[in-house]
Amino acid sequence: MSFNYTTEAYEHGVHVHLDNCSINILRTDEGWVIDAWELDFEGAEPIVSTWVLHTELEEGQAGC
Repeated sequence: MSFNYTTEAYEHGVHVHLDNCSINILRTDEGWVIDAWELDFEGAEPIVSTWVLHTELEEGQAGC
């Protein structure tokens, strides 16, 4: 399986453009926020959003 993608790295995260969606992964003081949009709809409400706390990752509770 192949797909096209581009990435943009920022100071506190990364933005990934895939064939049909865009994903933003942002590091915050408390943990990580992951948002996804339909392609070219960044700035609108994401179609899905989730987060994980640093303490959850350290304790192995996040399932990552």
